[in-house]
Amino acid sequence: MRGFDLKIVVPVLLLAGIGLALIYSSTIHPSPPGEASKFALRQLVWLGIGLILLAITYTLPLRFHLAFSYIYYLVVLLLLMFLLAKGGGRWIDMGPLHLQPSELAKLALIFGLSRYLSLERVNLSRIRGFAPPLLLGLVPALLVLKQPDLGTSILLLILPLPLLWWAGMDPPQLFFLSSVGLSLVSASHWLAWGAFLTLLIILLLHSSQSILTKASILLANLSVGVLTPLIWSHLQEYQRQRVIAFLNPTRDPFRAGYQIIQSKIAIGSGGVWGKGFMQGTQAKLFFLPAQHTDFIFSVAGEELGLWGCLLILGLYLLLLLEAIKIAYRAKNSFSRLVAVGIVSVFLLQIGVNVGMTLGVMPITGLPLPFLSYGGSAMLVDMIMVGLLLRINSELREY
Repeated sequence: MRGFDLKIVVPVLLLAGIGLALIYSSTIHPSPPGEASKFALRQLVWLGIGLILLAITYTLPLRFHLAFSYIYYLVVLLLLMFLLAKGGGRWIDMGPLHLQPSELAKLALIFGLSRYLSLERVNLSRIRGFAPPLLLGLVPALLVLKQPDLGTSILLLILPLPLLWWAGMDPPQLFFLSSVGLSLVSASHWLAWGAFLTLLIILLLHSSQSILTKASILLANLSVGVLTPLIWSHLQEYQRQRVIAFLNPTRDPFRAGYQIIQSKIAIGSGGVWGKGFMQGTQAKLFFLPAQHTDFIFSVAGEELGLWGCLLILGLYLLLLLEAIKIAYRAKNSFSRLVAVGIVSVFLLQIGVNVGMTLGVMPITGLPLPFLSYGGSAMLVDMIMVGLLLRINSELREY
């Protein structure tokens, strides 16, 4: 089939297969009798549905998604608001299935941003040019944050930045846009925040931005810094504990820091070659929570060892490199931006998930693509793979 790039398909299928094996291995003993393979069977069903969606997406031309981009975005916003209206939560019950709109929000935001940045005549050096993409990410991020899902909301806030860069925004201006997030982090200590603001003011004075833009950036950073204690107080208790545990896991080793400590033990105990498939003890003896979802990479480290982890990361690298090549070769700006958005989502989720299992990133709940247990995430991941294959196919048509 034209454009059906095996350099994309083979790593995805291998990763999904490894994920099924690890999910089965990590749940076979903790599960009650008779339910030992329940999670692996469910994931296999989701994988099968995902492959069907991949095939359907592959057959649809990109101009179809271009026409419906804003509709996708509005539908997802309605789903997120529906969850909020019914009292929160992350899933919509659909009989035997459970749909997670926050996963769909990643894909809808990619389409919305790609359409705006490819079709609208915008000057990205001015506020009225770059403000709409930021608002496109902010609205679903706030709705997802109320579920609460801090990890996905942060991803939705960050996602516009790589697409703005690809659309032509200068790197210094990107730094000024991301400075609000940096200000939020540095505001945890007044000395760090003061040093950051001093650096920011110096850079603003030497930049070519308009006076209004400079004033807006400075005001936004000042506002975030002043409101940081308020933002901290409005986080869920478990979210605050995750941040504290990331900074010092040993401060509360039996509660907040427990997951990070056990994850490091699991990965470290695997050594170079691992303990062997289904021979891990951290997950099977209940030491490692969320072993088949957020911490599936810890199971890989314990059972498959360093070489197994390198194999997984190598497959991700092959997938990302090929996706970047497709983005560079795409025939129009909409296709290129969609590919860049997909690469950005995969890269952020892989980096954050692997980082949190190693204790170098806070626990955020972002799944590891194709490996972590979860139906909505698997479906969206497969749709994104189908989009990459379609972009590659249309490249060959022209």
